[in-house]
Amino acid sequence: MAHFNLGCIYYQKGDIDLAIESFKKAIEIKPDWIEAHLNLGVAYESYNMFNDAIEEHKRVLEIKSDLAEPHINLGNIYYKVEMYDKAIDEYKKAISIKPDSAEAYNNLGYVYFEQRKYGIAVNEFKKAIELKQGYISAHNNLSMAYRKVGLHEKAKKEYEIAKNLTNKNK
Repeated sequence: MAHFNLGCIYYQKGDIDLAIESFKKAIEIKPDWIEAHLNLGVAYESYNMFNDAIEEHKRVLEIKSDLAEPHINLGNIYYKVEMYDKAIDEYKKAISIKPDSAEAYNNLGYVYFEQRKYGIAVNEFKKAIELKQGYISAHNNLSMAYRKVGLHEKAKKEYEIAKNLTNKNK
């Protein structure tokens, strides 16, 4: 437990090397520790060590296959390396496991947005907002998608909602 906690502290302080080392030690002690693998994967990702990050998230799924978080993390990595079809698959898997995951819907929408599938993106962003009221990122993304499909009044409204939520949270 101490190595895991140290890893979290190091990660929060931005010392990724020590975080990685600590998470690895935690995993040596307890190889099936899901949170340690997840955090190690996130630490690898922050260093753009995408192959290592993918392996850690896949290990989590080998330990416990019914978790949405590793699928979301894999989707995020695949998005970053522009493997959009794989990202979409991972986000959809996350949604099938956790249908109320606003994050998965928002991220899925963003991949569709990048693919210029703006109408589909709009639907995903709307679903994210439906699931999580006050989701600033989803409102902002929906504003951009509305703009792309020519719905400028709706885009302006979503932008204003995002702006007001941001100001409210300051």
